[in-house]
This record gives sequence, C-alpha cells and structure tokens, in this order.
Amino acid sequence: MDEIGVEYDKTEEIGTIIHIVVEGNYAGNIVISDEIKEDAKSGIQALKGLNNINKITMLTGDLKSVADVIRKKCRSR
Repeated sequence: MDEIGVEYDKTEEIGTIIHIVVEGNYAGNIVISDEIKEDAKSGIQALKGLNNINKITMLTGDLKSVADVIRKKCRSR
C-alpha cells in the first residue's frame, strides 16, 4: 500500500490480509486465516507421548508471526 501511495487501516488480526483499493481509495480489507481444529492440542500431545517421536515441527507457508500465534494457541488449548 505504501508503494502505491494509498493510506490504509492497519489491522491487528492474524492471517493473510488483503487490502482493497478502488479507484485509488482504500476500501477495506479481507483477512484469511485458518481455524485450529478442536483436537489439535490432544493430537500433538499424543505424538509427544510416543517413544520414537523426539521433535515436532510445524510446516507452514504463512508468515512466522502467524505461525507463532497458532503455536501458542495449540499450547494453550
């Protein structure tokens, strides 16, 4: 947005943020984010309980900041 000289509202929401500009004016944004499944934490805990699982790594195409929020949410559930 800065590159094209359009002022926009920054959002605190986590996810992929799509800013919309109509005829050079900021029109709003759309936030796309994944929903954490209810059994995510118990699934991770079950994996950690197996003798041959030493490390669990999350692979994501999202920004590190998004992955960090997901990791924290899975720990707190």
